Amino acid sequence: MQRAIWVLWPAFIVGGITETVFFTLFDPEDMRLFGEAITLSRSAVYTLGFFVFWMLAAIPSVLTCFFQRSAADINHLCPLEPHERPLGCPKREDCDQCHQ
Repeated sequence: MQRAIWVLWPAFIVGGITETVFFTLFDPEDMRLFGEAITLSRSAVYTLGFFVFWMLAAIPSVLTCFFQRSAADINHLCPLEPHERPLGCPKREDCDQCHQ
């Protein structure tokens, strides 16, 4: 939960700043999507724009949290039952065979 706050709060701030700058430069009524005029209200475009910018700001932080995990963090919860683990696995039930 703490990592989610670390990611989402700064991304929220960046999303708000990005939206402010973007919509200062571009008018939602003049925007086109795949060549067609956007028929949504200005408020709807601002809302959708904010959530898109928030998501785009959060993605790099989520990836950073994902890739900073150590091997111990990743392997902490093994999906295999102890008797199904390969020889050499220190969490195997019959660990007397682990060091052969």
